[in-house]
Amino acid sequence: MIAEIAAANVALGTITQALKHGKDLGDIAGTCAEYFNNKAVLARSSNKRGSRTQIQHFMELEKLRKQEIKLKEVMIYHSGDPDMWNRWLLFQSECKRLRAREEVKKRVSKKNEMEEVMRYLKIFGGAMSTLVTVLLATFEGLKLLGV
Repeated sequence: MIAEIAAANVALGTITQALKHGKDLGDIAGTCAEYFNNKAVLARSSNKRGSRTQIQHFMELEKLRKQEIKLKEVMIYHSGDPDMWNRWLLFQSECKRLRAREEVKKRVSKKNEMEEVMRYLKIFGGAMSTLVTVLLATFEGLKLLGV
């Protein structure tokens, strides 16, 4: 989690500096996505029950929230584009939607993979039981014939 915290802080600092120097969100989209992904990892880990570091994660999220307030001020007052904050919020929601879609794809893929493995295990189990039955019937038939 320390890596995610550090990466989120670096990304947020980079975003703030870039906006202060007149860059657009599109110019730093990769950094923005990196920030969102790390923030999401922190949020998910802080929501886990029984986590020893749950309070630490909460405090780190609070620091990020305060930094986002400063970023909001930079976007509204220093970027020359007061509507940038609203676009930023839309961009965040789009990133969240994409992460959720990717997570669903992973779960579906894992489920399909497990179903395929189970199907092969059932086929293998059926084949083995058939083989054992045929062998037992053959041995019993040979016993009856006296061979």
